[in-house]
Amino acid sequence: MGLQNGLKRSLYRIKNKIRPKNFSAEIKLVKNSGYFDEIWYRKNNPDVIAGGVDPLRHYLEFGGFEGRTPGPKFDSTGYLDTYADVRRSGVNPLIHYLKFGRQEGRSPYGAQIEAELVEDMLAIQEVYQQRFGRMIDFRHPTKFTEKIQIYKLLYRNPNMSEFSDKLKAKELAAAIIGKQYIVPTIGVYERFSDIPKDELPDRFVMKTNHGSGFTLICQDKSSFDWVDAEAKMNAWLNYDFYARFREWAYKNITPKILIEELLTTENGQIPEDCKIMIAQGKIIAITLVLNKHMGSPSAFKVDANWQRLDYSTTYPRYPFEVDRPAQMDLMESLAKQLANGFPFVRVDLYPVQGKMYFGEMTFYPSAGLGNFNPPEWDEIMGSKLDLSQIYDPAYLAHLADLAESKQQSVAFTSPTEVSKNSAKDDQEADLPETLAKVLSVLAPRLERVIDFVPKGAGLLKFAAVKCPQAELYALVSAHQKLPPLEQCFAGTKASEVILKPGSFEALTELLKENNLKPTLLHLHGVDATSQFLAGFGTKLTEWENLFLVLTGLESNQRWSDLQALVSQLMQLDFDLILPDEAKNLAWHPRDADHFETICESHSQEFINLVCTQSGTFSHALFFSHSVSFGGAERSLLELVQELSNQYQTLCTVIVPAEGDLEKELQKAGAFTKSAPLGWWCYLEKNKTDEVKANLIYTDHWWRENYDILPDLNPDVVLTNTLTIPWGAMSALMLGRPHVWMVNEFGVLDHGLNFLLGFEKSLEFICKSSAKIITRSKAIHQALFPHLNFPNVETIYWNIALPQKEIETKSGNNPSFSFPEAFHLLLSGTITKAKGQEDAIRAVIELIKNRQRQVELLMPGYNTEPAYKARMEELINSAGIGSHVRILPFQQNLISLIEQADAVLVCSRMEGLGRTIGEAMLLKKPVIGTNSGGIPELIEDGNTGLLYSPGDYLKLADQIERLMDDATLRERLAIQGEHFAIETFTVQHFGGRINQIIRNLKGVSGVDLEDLALDIIDMTSRSFLEFIRTRNRLPLENQDPNE
Repeated sequence: MGLQNGLKRSLYRIKNKIRPKNFSAEIKLVKNSGYFDEIWYRKNNPDVIAGGVDPLRHYLEFGGFEGRTPGPKFDSTGYLDTYADVRRSGVNPLIHYLKFGRQEGRSPYGAQIEAELVEDMLAIQEVYQQRFGRMIDFRHPTKFTEKIQIYKLLYRNPNMSEFSDKLKAKELAAAIIGKQYIVPTIGVYERFSDIPKDELPDRFVMKTNHGSGFTLICQDKSSFDWVDAEAKMNAWLNYDFYARFREWAYKNITPKILIEELLTTENGQIPEDCKIMIAQGKIIAITLVLNKHMGSPSAFKVDANWQRLDYSTTYPRYPFEVDRPAQMDLMESLAKQLANGFPFVRVDLYPVQGKMYFGEMTFYPSAGLGNFNPPEWDEIMGSKLDLSQIYDPAYLAHLADLAESKQQSVAFTSPTEVSKNSAKDDQEADLPETLAKVLSVLAPRLERVIDFVPKGAGLLKFAAVKCPQAELYALVSAHQKLPPLEQCFAGTKASEVILKPGSFEALTELLKENNLKPTLLHLHGVDATSQFLAGFGTKLTEWENLFLVLTGLESNQRWSDLQALVSQLMQLDFDLILPDEAKNLAWHPRDADHFETICESHSQEFINLVCTQSGTFSHALFFSHSVSFGGAERSLLELVQELSNQYQTLCTVIVPAEGDLEKELQKAGAFTKSAPLGWWCYLEKNKTDEVKANLIYTDHWWRENYDILPDLNPDVVLTNTLTIPWGAMSALMLGRPHVWMVNEFGVLDHGLNFLLGFEKSLEFICKSSAKIITRSKAIHQALFPHLNFPNVETIYWNIALPQKEIETKSGNNPSFSFPEAFHLLLSGTITKAKGQEDAIRAVIELIKNRQRQVELLMPGYNTEPAYKARMEELINSAGIGSHVRILPFQQNLISLIEQADAVLVCSRMEGLGRTIGEAMLLKKPVIGTNSGGIPELIEDGNTGLLYSPGDYLKLADQIERLMDDATLRERLAIQGEHFAIETFTVQHFGGRINQIIRNLKGVSGVDLEDLALDIIDMTSRSFLEFIRTRNRLPLENQDPNE
């Protein structure tokens, strides 16, 4: 192909030399189109510049036919490869597109690149929606974060990729601004083992060239941890920096290790850095990062005129003014030279001891996912970034249409949805969301709600919905002019609200009426709360069931008053919960000093507090390995609902990504936080390096974000999976008890390979846990036969009765096609372990050899494409494609289960089988394998039918039994339903786990030293030391920035 293209280029050049062409019309067409970027063409085609040829004329004569790209809006090679008629015509590809192709609907990039763009757009949209809770408006982008996503997607300048390579960038920068501004290189290495350690200086910087943040600083070689450095570098070398956020500039960089001289200030400190954002050649923002390497970095932002830009993103806002540095003119000049030709870039520079050094060029700051605080600055900075020259809006809208049509969006509403209708949602609108969620945990206990001087009546509206059993009192001051009652308490039954005079005497009378009645009292502002505490003082200890909600506490002007108030509340033995509306989390201070630390770390202008008497509630911190809607995740959703709404347990869930599961957990009553949660196991062999890299990446994230854990201050940490160790690690850091909820066999069912080895991993689970909960007795016997109650306990999930109305929200649910056929449903991930092959072969036997009419639907995630392809080939070769279909994953199976005559569970080894319980509750007979935990649910001939995995003829026999015996179907359905109703209950699931959590409150964590070697094997020695430091300190004395 290379020789063929070379011959074509030669023929084009010879032809044009023999018959020189007049390009005046074409030149005018292209110039007016905006599709030719002369700077782009010059930078990416140095031979054209060397030849002294006009860039546009060169493109029209030769470059287009040679596949050279004229700019970001068009790809010559992709166009010619896709449209053979254009190649045969001899017309320049861009000229053809502008004259004909655009009107004909042809892709300016060609089919292959367009398909890649659609995939990237979907991935970018998904991450953006997870991060911000909103979609990118590709048709009318206005926000800075939106425009950076478009920049990632469509501006694919090869020169940009070279500047993103930290090694090549030094060479390019030196050619532009001079070698004197480049940090001296000590060495470049492909492998860590190639580094000549003895030859390195005492101080240096070690980094990889293909990403951001992969840097180690050595200030003293004699104490440098080479073992830790090797583990990190090997992990980083294997990390695909492009894949996570689709940052195209990093896509094709070959990873290497780069060692540079360490720059320091006169007093030996790491220098500050200056980050200059340039758009269309103009400076739009300058950021000085101060104290970055001292544990408390902050950012001072200004515009080109040194006027303060009052927002923050990555680092908190530096509170003081900073004079313009003497070298600022030089820094701005260097940055503009380096940025020339790029629509947008951030240039990082280091002023050191009177000299200036080039750091790096960043085209996508924070991957375009930085949170602007305050949010309106996202729009303000977006207005300064004009990308109109890099893409065609009509084509971008076309791409968005393609992406939207490709995306399979299945609406899902949790069966444990908190609000039953929109009217009730409206009633809660006046109460801050996070505060309302905290109060929801207390709501089942409340019998009386008192709003002292109501502020918008939000609390009473909330109480009217959440606490229908409670008496509602509004204590109204005489001077306060209220609108008519039905307006003040819109959405509630006004007759339920009892008006009382707004005085402390009236409040005293109310509280004395029945001091045993669980009562929630709302006070607003520091003054009202201080007055209340001054008036009642120690009398509050007499009321065992009093809860306080304090709103509008000013944290700036009234800080000393607020500190005194908090100290008094804690002396009165109140537990405090501090809802953080910005982060949608609930902090739980241990004492007044910790309260101050939390307020400094998570600043809010006005603070709300919920105060409960000590021991009233529990706080559980969960870790989930996945954001899919598998059985374990759906049961976690139900557990959170039960603990939050029935057992007064605050639930916080750490999830590996934002998305639908996170939203459903929030609806169910949980607080959520997304964090990288690297697995310690893998499905495919030879993935050890990748797993280790992910674990190290996670350990670095937790070091940087450690303060989340002590500020949440949970009583117990629970891990909802066998596949991640981070719940146990967090419990070790906190010195809290850990509960491991094991829902799978690991090796027997999923074929997982563990970094530590399976037996060693099981030992880690046992040593790191105060309690192990297994999903079935079979898992207990297979994995922990040496442990007995209370160390290990089997607790069956509660499977809530399905809500039929949920399914009506989606109008395009799949369904069976043949009414006369016997309908079979098998739901589960499309893998060998789930046994779809048994079901398919059984149906082939029934249709082909026994002439029976059956139809089989198999919805599920496609995680093994090769297996799915083999199953589809089996179906097609048997000619039963119309009667056997593999469907995409269905988040809610209710309509399919209801349509089915029987449900199949053909797993080779199943922990328990949630689908079995769902089918039983819907009175459907079930046929399952006699493996794993399935026989605990199916008693053959009583609550269902069994067969041995792989014996598809026996499965066909069991299906035929059900087809021929309506009485048997009815009996199995009734007995299965009875068994499920008795087995899967709130009391057995949430009730029992609530008991475990409360019994473990105050219990110390396990001995860290028993796990030290395993932690080193999974992460690094330095992370062990990090955990060890936190594990030894009382929570109130821990400094996350040590």
